[in-house]
Amino acid sequence: MSVLKLNENGGYGFQLKRLNGVIHPRGTGNGLFLEVNGTPITRFGMCAINLELYLSSSDRLRFFIPIVESYYEVDEGVLSVDFDDMDAWNIHTVLTYDFQPDDCIDVTFDFKFSRGYGGFEAVVSSYFDEQYAPLLNVGQEWIRPHFQPNEQLFFTRDDEASVLMLDGRWDWLQNYGRCANDDGRKYSLPVIVYRSESTKFVLIQMIELMRCPAISVNMFPIGQAFSLIGENVSSGEQISVRSRLLYREAADLDAVTEWYEAWDTAR
Repeated sequence: MSVLKLNENGGYGFQLKRLNGVIHPRGTGNGLFLEVNGTPITRFGMCAINLELYLSSSDRLRFFIPIVESYYEVDEGVLSVDFDDMDAWNIHTVLTYDFQPDDCIDVTFDFKFSRGYGGFEAVVSSYFDEQYAPLLNVGQEWIRPHFQPNEQLFFTRDDEASVLMLDGRWDWLQNYGRCANDDGRKYSLPVIVYRSESTKFVLIQMIELMRCPAISVNMFPIGQAFSLIGENVSSGEQISVRSRLLYREAADLDAVTEWYEAWDTAR
């Protein structure tokens, strides 16, 4: 079990087998700053597994999560971050990070809604120090998608998810000279793989299939994201979403598929 150690900046350091870094449990910068053998792999000043956006077909004027305060609990290798109900979004969210010594971090998102939302979507983003697109499993093949510099490009689970993603909820990007587009192809696995060309090791992010309506990628600033839930929610409803981050040596990407299928057995 990895013991989390509080540092002078209010974050908690962790050291796994090869993967190490800091988790910041407070504010909009919540998430993981990752290193491999002491070399940063997350983009400077940014992080991985960042709960960044709430979107809804019924609340178009609110999107970024206005997190000012959060509180948290630490128990050896587990850290739970509690984001309370806010005026802008009536959602109580708890993120639980479980650090395991074999370069595995399980992250569970627990949402409790105190009002209903149409087509609710939570967006979890990661930003890595790379100048190329991540690997996605699309049409049963691993690809590096091609997209425009101003484009948030979506790969959805099914046609229903495509309708949801392009219902206007992403139109706010136009204020920044950007746009959201559906690639048209469906993802085969809700998995995003970061792979440096100089190593056989891969950093893998995965989400439960039935809780992930879409994956998206962009070049501003080289981000990748999972959309969570993607359905109507009612006041009092509670939804839990599991995710996993792995750092592994992989001679080929067939192993990634096997690791995912062994993990998400309910798909």
